[in-house]
Amino acid sequence: MILKTRLSILKNLHDYHIWRIYETLAIYPSLEK
Repeated sequence: MILKTRLSILKNLHDYHIWRIYETLAIYPSLEK
């Protein structure tokens, strides 16, 4: 039960990290213009 909760938290952090990368990639081109 605890392990499953930890895996869920890790997955959420992983998804959040990917989302931040995409957000950064989306922002940088607009800053260069």
